[in-house]
Amino acid sequence: DYDEVDPAFGDWEDVKRLGEKYYLMFDFMINHISRQSKYYKDYQEKHEASEFKDLFLNWDKFWPENRPTQADVDLIYKRKDRAPKQEIVFEDGSV
Repeated sequence: DYDEVDPAFGDWEDVKRLGEKYYLMFDFMINHISRQSKYYKDYQEKHEASEFKDLFLNWDKFWPENRPTQADVDLIYKRKDRAPKQEIVFEDGSV
């Protein structure tokens, strides 16, 4: 369950206490929804009307102005040597 802290490490209150004392950094996985999944297909068909739209990040809106720089992109772990994003062509032809 990705919404819960593994009990071996405590609970959300423990995380909160750690955050009060230390700078916390989290690793999260993005871009792991198959183009064959119902979520992707629904989003591609319905775009902003899709109930699954919040599962997708808009690369251009995610970053602050004038970002990402090449240095930002270089800090992203990528399994393959290619851009860490994919464009979606929606049913209405928009990208």
